[in-house]
Amino acid sequence: MSIFIDEGELIVGNQSSALRAAPVFPEYVTSWIINELDEFDKRPGDAFFVTEEQKKELMGNLQVVGRKNSY
Repeated sequence: MSIFIDEGELIVGNQSSALRAAPVFPEYVTSWIINELDEFDKRPGDAFFVTEEQKKELMGNLQVVGRKNSY
């Protein structure tokens, strides 16, 4: 992940690589991400805009995590 520093910031650092972005922690639960991925940009509170390329990458990563965590 690249470091995101917004213009004019005196205290820098963020948990994501872009403004209005958030990390995903699939080690907890992945089903909500899979179910809501196409609705992230429509959420009333914290809307996130996910490109189709990002969706494909995320879904591929979630499938790998799901296989590793299945019993």
